[in-house]
Amino acid sequence: MTLAWLDDALGFFTENGIGFALWQLEGNYGLVNSGRDDVDYLTMPDGRLLDQEMLKLLEKY
Repeated sequence: MTLAWLDDALGFFTENGIGFALWQLEGNYGLVNSGRDDVDYLTMPDGRLLDQEMLKLLEKY
């Protein structure tokens, strides 16, 4: 659900020429160590967990 919401929000911002920033890189809505159960994480060399699907979504915009 988080990725669907983010995709909708980023699509709206992009279509309307509105800038955006991801303020929370680590935590509930971030790319790293979000703690969400619906994520297939990639363990980074430092042990943190990366949400690859969210990264792909952000790169799309």
